[in-house]
Amino acid sequence: MIGRHGVINWAESEQECYEWTVEIIQKADQYLAQHDKGEMTFGGIRYPELNEATRRAALVEILPWLRCQVSSDKRLFATVQDDKMMRYFVNSEDVVRLSELGTSCPDHFLRNKIKPMYVPWNPHHQSLDALKELILEGLDRYRQNYSAYYERCKHDDSPALRNTNPSVVLIPGLGMIAWGKTRVRAV
Repeated sequence: MIGRHGVINWAESEQECYEWTVEIIQKADQYLAQHDKGEMTFGGIRYPELNEATRRAALVEILPWLRCQVSSDKRLFATVQDDKMMRYFVNSEDVVRLSELGTSCPDHFLRNKIKPMYVPWNPHHQSLDALKELILEGLDRYRQNYSAYYERCKHDDSPALRNTNPSVVLIPGLGMIAWGKTRVRAV
């Protein structure tokens, strides 16, 4: 069972597969209900919410600039996910630890690379200019780490090194920005 991918299982018949699917979903629902941490989900909140007008103004200023930084060799589409749950995640205590865990499946690995780039910006105490500096530092580090990862893992028949820019950027206060060759791939 993988988020946004669904449940994958096999059985001897369609009916048995259906029943197994329902059982898996019910078990997952029970597990989540039993382990719900409420306000302490993701370790609790580290940064309080920005108001919507401030968040939108920051995104309007930062997105064109950020697109230039990650689209150096080819233009990319961006999508911003800043719904309540995403904001809760990027503003949480555990966002760094959890984002460092990396992707959860081969599809995510191919589309989103090893892991997202987290930008350690304090939206209440740092300016947008400071955010840009943090992004530039993060991009340099991400590119170096991605290249080093490729060099460690490549084989004689490996494809060429891909674009070393992150496909996903997490910014406290703002949300998640995903990049892709098409609008569909930027989700």
